[in-house]
Amino acid sequence: MEIKDLIFRYGAVVSRRFYKREKLRFLNGLAKEFQNQGMKLDLKETVKNQHKAYNLYVGDITKTGLIISTYYDTPPKTFNIFKHQAYSPKSDRKAFILSILVPFLVIVTIGALYVKYVLNGIWSTNLFSFINLLGIVPLLILLFFLSHYRNGIGNRVNFIRNSASIIGCIKLVQSLKPRDKNRIGIAFTDYGCINHYGDDMLRSLMRNNADLNTIISLDCIGSDEDTIILYTKTCNEYIEKVKKNVSQDIIFYEIDEKDTHYYCLFKNTIVLTSGKIKDGIVTVDKVNTSKDNNIDEEKLALAINLLKELVLQY
Repeated sequence: MEIKDLIFRYGAVVSRRFYKREKLRFLNGLAKEFQNQGMKLDLKETVKNQHKAYNLYVGDITKTGLIISTYYDTPPKTFNIFKHQAYSPKSDRKAFILSILVPFLVIVTIGALYVKYVLNGIWSTNLFSFINLLGIVPLLILLFFLSHYRNGIGNRVNFIRNSASIIGCIKLVQSLKPRDKNRIGIAFTDYGCINHYGDDMLRSLMRNNADLNTIISLDCIGSDEDTIILYTKTCNEYIEKVKKNVSQDIIFYEIDEKDTHYYCLFKNTIVLTSGKIKDGIVTVDKVNTSKDNNIDEEKLALAINLLKELVLQY
């Protein structure tokens, strides 16, 4: 399948992956992409805080030394109040809280105004009168919306945020020879936009190999901004080999061991992303907004080639 077809499928047809049914529909279709490539598949479900999380593993995660990881869930809408910071748990937490707070305040305000200016004026002393029951209906509707948006509002378009990463993984596998496919595992993780719980599931699955294996995490690889590789000190030698075979336009940045800004659950971490880097922080424009609908195909192709080079040099 060509990139344009994949962009339509994962950027339009199954673009939102916020609720359980949407996630399972997406994972079912995604699994077929890799099944056609003859790769082993494993879907894992875990419950945490009454929420079900689903991870899809491609290849033999427990035996491969190199794992490519990308989260697939839909990010919460931040209403363009602040820019997304790539692979930052603090930024993700703020976005999630904002996405919950905005609809909550709007719904509660509407409810308070309705009670004060409408319901108080029509309320009857007869508790179960028709007019009272009719007047409660709008409040019940508001309660429904309050429950529906208790986890925030999912951003319907996620081309740059993570649909590009999903497409990148599919095209990577299509381009690899059979022996190279067997050298990697791919993890599609849940809740990567909120609390990275899918990464915790991945680490638990890897057990003692978690600090031995190398994890390449993908985040916002499809923007028209700079292509950036973040990496921990333990990957220095590996990255130096990659640098010799890639474009000079790619920015490499070593994450300081004491830097808590980035989410480094694994000892050997590489993050392939895009955006603008300033003072060690990568910010990505348009992400988590209604404008996250424009993948730069040339930059996406560059990221896929870079990902392939990372695999071949491992």
